[in-house]
Amino acid sequence: MKKFLIAVICIIPIIVVLALSATSDIILNFAPVNPESIVVKDSSNNEIDTDALIMASTDTNDFLIIDIYPTITPDKSITYEQVGGGTASIELEQQGDSNRYDIIATGSGAVSLIVRAEKNVNVQVQLNFYVQSTKVNELSIFDNHGNAVESTDSIQDGYDDLEPYRLTGPARFVYDANPIDALGDEEAQWFVAVGKDLVSVDNGIVRPLKRPTTGESGLAIVKLELYDKDVTLHERYFAVDVSDAVASQDSVYADSEADLEAVIQGTLLIQNDLKFSYSSIGGDVYVVSGSYTDEKGEKQEFEFEINVSIGGAKWGFIDGYSTIYTNNGNYFAAFGYIGGAAFDENETQSVVLTSSDDKVLSVGLSGRKWKLTPLKAGKVTLRAEKDGAVVEKEIVVRERPLVIFQDLVTADSQLGIRMDRTWGTEWVKTENGETAYTSDFRMGIRGDTNAFDVLWTATVTDFEGGTVNVAPAYGGTEPTEEQLAPIGAEEYVRLIPVGDGTQAVVMRLNPQKMLGATMTLTASVLVDNRPIGNVTASFTFKFHDIPSVNVYTWDEMYWSVCNMNRDIIMQSAITVPDEVFAANNADVDAIDMRSSMYGNGFLFQMTGVAPHDKLSVFGIEGHFYHFMKGQQTVSGEVYDRGIVFEDMRISGMPTMDELVKISEQGKSSYFFCRSWSSEKITYRYCQIYNCTKGVHAHGSDLFTLEGCIIGDNYTTGGELAYSVANHNSGCKLVLKNNVFKTSRGPSLMISPRQLVDEVLNQSITPYISVEGFLDVYNWKTRKQLPDVFSTTVGTMVSAYVPSSLLDVPEIVSNAMTEVMNNEIYDDLFFNYAGEQYISLAVTVLGLMCTATPDRITIADGTGMASFEMPLHDANGTPLGELKNLESLIPSIGSLIGNATVAKMKISHNPVIICPDFSTGSPNIMPGEQIPNDRELYDRLTGKA
Repeated sequence: MKKFLIAVICIIPIIVVLALSATSDIILNFAPVNPESIVVKDSSNNEIDTDALIMASTDTNDFLIIDIYPTITPDKSITYEQVGGGTASIELEQQGDSNRYDIIATGSGAVSLIVRAEKNVNVQVQLNFYVQSTKVNELSIFDNHGNAVESTDSIQDGYDDLEPYRLTGPARFVYDANPIDALGDEEAQWFVAVGKDLVSVDNGIVRPLKRPTTGESGLAIVKLELYDKDVTLHERYFAVDVSDAVASQDSVYADSEADLEAVIQGTLLIQNDLKFSYSSIGGDVYVVSGSYTDEKGEKQEFEFEINVSIGGAKWGFIDGYSTIYTNNGNYFAAFGYIGGAAFDENETQSVVLTSSDDKVLSVGLSGRKWKLTPLKAGKVTLRAEKDGAVVEKEIVVRERPLVIFQDLVTADSQLGIRMDRTWGTEWVKTENGETAYTSDFRMGIRGDTNAFDVLWTATVTDFEGGTVNVAPAYGGTEPTEEQLAPIGAEEYVRLIPVGDGTQAVVMRLNPQKMLGATMTLTASVLVDNRPIGNVTASFTFKFHDIPSVNVYTWDEMYWSVCNMNRDIIMQSAITVPDEVFAANNADVDAIDMRSSMYGNGFLFQMTGVAPHDKLSVFGIEGHFYHFMKGQQTVSGEVYDRGIVFEDMRISGMPTMDELVKISEQGKSSYFFCRSWSSEKITYRYCQIYNCTKGVHAHGSDLFTLEGCIIGDNYTTGGELAYSVANHNSGCKLVLKNNVFKTSRGPSLMISPRQLVDEVLNQSITPYISVEGFLDVYNWKTRKQLPDVFSTTVGTMVSAYVPSSLLDVPEIVSNAMTEVMNNEIYDDLFFNYAGEQYISLAVTVLGLMCTATPDRITIADGTGMASFEMPLHDANGTPLGELKNLESLIPSIGSLIGNATVAKMKISHNPVIICPDFSTGSPNIMPGEQIPNDRELYDRLTGKA
């Protein structure tokens, strides 16, 4: 890693460690902790895995145990929202004040809840339910290719409006019931309701018996009947047309090869000018092709496949099953004469049927029929024996899950303060020791064991709002050469089956075309060649509008940063490893960035900083930002958004207790951002906490804090350093829609960038604009304030003056006591529980520099005010002991050999920004919990 040694001594108002009693008093002002984790258990006190499916019912009572941690958080209430569900719905009803919640289920089918801690909505878990039912709500008919067949539940008023299914030969039809688990145990019954002379039906296989003669109708009506668990009869009617039928059978038996032509001809329903031929295409399958003259005198050609049995048993399976599914209704084996009549119940009962693997597919007599019960995915051989003859066939069993979940679920898209998620169009891939960018991203199904079949589809909405449907991909198949080819310049994304024995798919993006696009990726379970509409899972990707890379680890982040040409988008929590700092011997460890960072609410943790032996901070060096930004374009326009840190959670230490401990050892941890050129720096929707100083920034022409939660931190939430040159260039600080929590000093401190002669008696104050709202909960009692300000100012001097020479903090403390007791500050204090509290937002350092109050603009409605704090009496003499301190400064400067210190005068008043309680009371009182709730997030992002 590059090492950057800050070789200048910055005069920064750092609050030094106070006496133990003072430290304890101030730390007591930290608000109660918000929730940090959530655990859900079933009624038997077993923890529920996030991938688990919770079975629920409308007529049974069950409950969940929902624990919010840490246990010391005062409010463990929850909130939840339903995602998906269709007709199903789940409500959670709390049992009194306990952590138990009754499950109130209505409707039927799959539904998910995202359960959140109400006081920290980023603490969340997605729970997945399936509401069981005993009533079928919908019945549909499909052909064996997965095509929907128009049907109705009654033909009492006629059936002329039904679109008929045109038969050319036997066709197998299947049904789908919603919800499928509501079906009863009885076999579905198929009947010919109209046109018994035209078709026959058995086990869903409709066979044409003849073609209509001139003037006759070829229309027949087939009826399906089945019962649900409520023993309610459900009926469905659909129409078939045999006008174009060619063959009555799809299987034939011949005693010998010589008999085959006559047998095949006997299945054909056309005779006029008939010419046909046949040939084997492998095994028992033959293809028959030919021509004939139809009833209109027109020549027609035909071709179809037929299964042929020559010699051997004249009977066999006639149910048409080759693949069957678990949880898909009832299956019954059917036997009959090949190309002839089906067995009656007595003949069926005389068959002895066995399965090669009862754990995959079990068989057993149910009444006088053989019931097939698929149990799990696999392949079996069914063996049927009758009168000494044996026939066999293979059956593939696939599963029909009640629900599926992609690797990413809805809860994974609702992160951070934005409650959203951004994606880059590239990732980092390391293979054979080589690291490179890739536009391929794998998405799979949770718990995938290749037991069911998945169809992947995607829809893209591009940067300009156009919609594109992406070619589908079938999971579990081998990718074709065409799919594996480089993506075309005009393609947006390609779906490629992985081909590794799972149903996973690879999204291959066109990185440029997908900039600013949105893509919804959907996985649908396939049953009988059709996607099951209510067994799907979707995830929506929102892609960043400039080139950017997704990173999951520190190594990926660092490698991407070194390449300096893409924004960084975190897709996982990242901890800066200890070895990064142990390997460096500099006061500041930094990475040299040319790009912005988008955190998606994930934690960027710098735990390795503070344990380092030296006083260390983690830095983001930005002196090439402007160069990089000037090279980026979107839709032909130069992109100049500046440096953006968005939706990051930045933490210096895991807990405040650990931070206090290392701070008392003289170590620190904070997020340092320095720009060596004119630059915009924006922190948007960031949460910065458990840091020594929060954020530390140098020399930005435009520094914006928008929608951020700053705190709790140790000394200050942010330290912004400026030079006279920055001031003269009109630099600006924008505070818009922020929350400042506790720190031992002010939430933000503005100070000179360096202690040099040019800052003496000069202003380093930026233009400060307070917009939207600013909630400040940085509570200090009146008796604590002198210590806070003394350390802010005193540390600047004590950096050069050994405490053995002069106790600067004590001198400043005594002087500030006199200042803060002035009645002009009474409106800044809020009386609560017998104490007077002030909530400090911003201090602009004065003393040897000029703080410029007229550069501060505060919008109406913020409840904030700025105040100049006089450090001098009416004659311009420093107050109290400040006068004595000022008289000693020249001697001290000479003693330590620092000419700038020798010239310092306590000449200028500091300026503070804080709530003006004369306009009303705060929303949250001192010592109360400061929740990260949805209401706050909506305010931070401007939605409310």
